[in-house]
Amino acid sequence: MLTNKRVIYELYIDKFAHNLVGLTERLPYFSELGINTLWLLPHYPSPIIDGGYDVINYKAVRSDLGSIRDFDEFTKQAAERNIDVFIDLPLNHTSNKHPWFVEARSSKISAKRDWYLWSDDRTKFSEAKNAFPHLKHSNWIKNPKTNDYYFATFYPEQPDLNWDNPQVFDAFTDILQFWINHGVSGFRLDAVSHLIKRDKSKSVNLFETHAIVKKLRSWVDAHASNIVLLAEAGGTYNHMHEFFGDGDECQLVFNFGVSAALVADAVLPINFSTDSYASKLNEVPVGCCWALPVRNHDQLSLSLLPEIDRVEFMTRIDPHGDFSFIRNKGVSMRLASILPDEDVRKRLFTKLFSLQGAVVLYYGIETGMKNQVMATHPTDTREFVRGDFDWLLAQESIENPNSLYWHIKKLIASKQLCVLV
Repeated sequence: MLTNKRVIYELYIDKFAHNLVGLTERLPYFSELGINTLWLLPHYPSPIIDGGYDVINYKAVRSDLGSIRDFDEFTKQAAERNIDVFIDLPLNHTSNKHPWFVEARSSKISAKRDWYLWSDDRTKFSEAKNAFPHLKHSNWIKNPKTNDYYFATFYPEQPDLNWDNPQVFDAFTDILQFWINHGVSGFRLDAVSHLIKRDKSKSVNLFETHAIVKKLRSWVDAHASNIVLLAEAGGTYNHMHEFFGDGDECQLVFNFGVSAALVADAVLPINFSTDSYASKLNEVPVGCCWALPVRNHDQLSLSLLPEIDRVEFMTRIDPHGDFSFIRNKGVSMRLASILPDEDVRKRLFTKLFSLQGAVVLYYGIETGMKNQVMATHPTDTREFVRGDFDWLLAQESIENPNSLYWHIKKLIASKQLCVLV
């Protein structure tokens, strides 16, 4: 499938259909809408500290979601409908309950010790980015069993892997092969820009990290050439673009600048910069293209907006910071909560589908789902956008020929025919 013809639908299995059996039964919904790629958010066994991105077993399905047999039946029936299945692959870190880390933290002479990053005095990587500064003061987390510290970029319960150790690379190619054997067509490489750490740097988007991604792509091309790698890498436009390499890294890379620009254009009184981003979307290697989300399971990052526009956006949409995960950096809000006017959202999607790239739809965005109502304010405000799929709202949308659902369905059909609208 041509990368720029993909329409990728992102979902949590449990939030959308309870389990894999239920998701298999819902495949007609995606076919009717015109979806040709499903991206499953983490389905692995996990303590769910970070929405499943804290993995304890990369070669299994979380028990409440089903079994490997259920997964096989799902991918089989999806393939029969010409729907590719992508899965999330958290590469940067595991859960602190993963057997690798349980062994590594138990002793300084453990065979798995060098699979993670350790320090006696916390002086290494002092300039590295702390992704969640509101949740921890330092990336170095105390390990009482060996009286030292392990490195964690994200949650304290997510120790970073040591990608300088070739055994880690080999472990992940084994994981890739496992899921390829079970019908997976693509992998979203989570937090891929953080893989390698170096002193006197922010340890983001380093040359050595790109060398790892090139090596992964080379392995994929040699073992299953039809497999797609999708990079999740933040930062500037140039930083995101670098994950295409020379066509030898990822075939798809998220463009979060477009996400922010599209929504900002709809919120602010002046057009921000969607057009400036659009003019660059063709500047990719052959066989590659941008993946263009409007919203996803994280907060809408506004870091690429000029400060004056970011402040104005936050003042209009979230003046008290109720939906900000990382203060003043973005909002954890579904699109319909940001833009209640359906006609405004229709215009936004018309613009999105006119752009060159693979469109990414977050579950429920087509039906106008809003933030879920929560009894207590969550520490992780991203939970606001991770509610259960509203099937009643979906049915109402399907029955209304003037709904956003039908507008998006027509846009998808036009995209598949290469007709710009």
